[in-house]
Amino acid sequence: MGLVKNILMPNTVLKMMRYKLVISDYGETLVHTGEDINQINIDAIKEYQLNGGVFSIATGREWPSIRRKLNKRDLINLNEMIITCCYGALIISSKKEEVLFDFSLDSRFIIRLISFMSENDVKYSIVTKDKTLVKKEIDLNNYVWKQYDNQMVFNDDVSLIDYLIKNEDKVYKIDIYSINHYSLINDYIVHTFPNKIRTYTNNALGFFELVSVDAGKESAYKFIKKYLNLNDEEIIVVGDATNDLGLYKNATNRIAVSNAIKDLLEKSTYIVENSDYCGISRLIKNILNGDTL
Repeated sequence: MGLVKNILMPNTVLKMMRYKLVISDYGETLVHTGEDINQINIDAIKEYQLNGGVFSIATGREWPSIRRKLNKRDLINLNEMIITCCYGALIISSKKEEVLFDFSLDSRFIIRLISFMSENDVKYSIVTKDKTLVKKEIDLNNYVWKQYDNQMVFNDDVSLIDYLIKNEDKVYKIDIYSINHYSLINDYIVHTFPNKIRTYTNNALGFFELVSVDAGKESAYKFIKKYLNLNDEEIIVVGDATNDLGLYKNATNRIAVSNAIKDLLEKSTYIVENSDYCGISRLIKNILNGDTL
């Protein structure tokens, strides 16, 4: 686990605001998946920051994917943000790219799992801080939500493992590109590394992801709260899907966007209209108006 000193240094204006921190999910909350972040949301985040607020993104995506999004719409020019990647396995600063906190996967598990997946013809990729490692026989072009300009291609599993060992790269997430292999992989994990791995499934897109059991958005929430020396009443979390329940677990102010799943809507303390994916801008407007949410 990594930790560095606070790089945000909340100012006196922050201390005067009722809601000092907003932690927002990314896809289908801040932005419609596959589209750019609405400029209205960008302007609202900027205004929130100018008034002393801290804005944070929490997502299952890897850091290079979010970095591309930030650069594409000049979000990188906003004040420093705390970015939670890989479902809380990696927390990083948006501008300095400093690792603030991490929970990587056990190297013993990675090596044994790769061997097992090779024996069973399971397609996968390995996610480190800056790279996605994949075998050349795997065609990721079919997975249109992925953009692998950070991809490293290997001839076989052995060379991929050798690279990880020699470079001592931490692995934050493993993507497995067949939901049909879920039971096979899950049974293997349960018998070889019980209570060590957390699994996230995406049935709609046909893949699932593995991270350390110590990761999760609930861990990210607790870290960021301590990092900024805030209390629960000063923090707002915003989400739409099952993996956002981790943000809800310890939060007092649980905001659901209107397109959220039923479970989140029922557990929320406030619902913000998000039909045009400008819900974050509406939420921030309410915060700056001094509304109680």
